[in-house]
Amino acid sequence: MPAYVSLALAGLAAFLLVVGIGFFRTAPAERTAAALLRDTTTGAAVERKSGSLLRHLLPPAPGILLARADLAAIDVRLANAGRPYSLSATEFVRLRTLVAALVAVLAVLVFVDSSPIVVALIGIAAAAAGYRLPDMWISGRASAVSKEIERGLPDMVDSLVLALDAGMDLEAALRRLVPRLRGALREEWDQVLAELAAGYSLTQSLERLQARSRSQEQAELVSLMQQSRRLGTGLSGALRERAGELRTTRRLRASEEAQQAPLKMMIPLVLFFLPALLVVFIGPAALSLLGAR
Repeated sequence: MPAYVSLALAGLAAFLLVVGIGFFRTAPAERTAAALLRDTTTGAAVERKSGSLLRHLLPPAPGILLARADLAAIDVRLANAGRPYSLSATEFVRLRTLVAALVAVLAVLVFVDSSPIVVALIGIAAAAAGYRLPDMWISGRASAVSKEIERGLPDMVDSLVLALDAGMDLEAALRRLVPRLRGALREEWDQVLAELAAGYSLTQSLERLQARSRSQEQAELVSLMQQSRRLGTGLSGALRERAGELRTTRRLRASEEAQQAPLKMMIPLVLFFLPALLVVFIGPAALSLLGAR
């Protein structure tokens, strides 16, 4: 392949890399509960002035990709992942295009001395793999958010039980407790408070939380709250039992992860440590044998 073509590809790769890094570094913070509520109640678009130039520099997604993409499903996945960088579904498809182009160009540069057919095949395969990398990233984010919520639920339920035993009703307990929460769990319940401030009833807010919940355990907790309120049974005792179940589940999950740790350690051991050990122990003997011959 001519040198000027290689230089052109390298320049294109560098430009796309700078645009991609700038997109992530200057993207605005994730939307707050109030902004999310404004989206769902009025349909107003969220203003995202920070990083807007770099968003426009993202490569446009081909029409065939947008037509084949399920934008509604992508939007749900982004919401489950905490909507990182306030990405919309269309922007996520454009991000796929950017990553696919970057991976394809880098792969072509690595195998630039091969035959044109091999380079073309490698470029196509790399583009297909790069197109799926953002999906893996979003899936990982969604899993991490769900685990974060589930880790914080037992402590939250214990605090709710204390507040209810002190004579507060559920709404007052939530108003007092939610500002003390952290991370994804606070984001979920912050939106409940925002909806209450907007005029929703507590029942409606809990129903909406249950529908959009990113954790099955949280959805079951909200269902328990709704059932206790509907039947008029004691919520404090039910939550106390639920807190015990959540802690038991968390201990079992931690024990399961601890049992899987040795199996996960085998991969780096086999890939990195074993070859080095073979070189150290077998290398001198092999060199001696070759020298003797």
